[in-house]
Amino acid sequence: MIDNPAAHLSYRVPTNWQVDATAKPNVAGVDFSGTAAYGPYTCGGTGYSRAFATSATAQNPADKDVTAEKTATTFTSAFGRVYFPGATVASPNIRPLQVDGKKAVVATAAVTSTPADPKCASTKGEVAVLAIDLDNATDTRARGIALLVVAADLAGGPDKPAPLTEATVEAILSGASLR
Repeated sequence: MIDNPAAHLSYRVPTNWQVDATAKPNVAGVDFSGTAAYGPYTCGGTGYSRAFATSATAQNPADKDVTAEKTATTFTSAFGRVYFPGATVASPNIRPLQVDGKKAVVATAAVTSTPADPKCASTKGEVAVLAIDLDNATDTRARGIALLVVAADLAGGPDKPAPLTEATVEAILSGASLR
């Protein structure tokens, strides 16, 4: 169980994932934490991992109309560009839901690439973002959106470690709860 107070989230990753308390990616100006990774490997002298999950709370004081859907769309694209360099990131599919009584969405974007060495790097991946509207705006504070991001290889690269399955991505996202 990853308990991330900074993101207002708790979530489970599979037992074969490694939690990395030192990994704090910054994407689109937001600091993420509560990071765990699956399937580290070295190929052609370069280190890779098959997937990771990370979380944060995002606020945009300049955007009074921020929504979970807009935020999820922004971060699927941003994570796709950062973690799958040179790849094509499709427009995300958006699925509305509720998490602990709060409005939320899951945005899932397919990522495709033609790596220089397809034996080492992913040719197909996915970025999935769970965005939960914390509904916590005040006169002096912008609305916050809790984010859980899972970026995963789905095809390409070596046979072992195996790419992640879409079902595993869904299990991580659906197991999240507010804290």
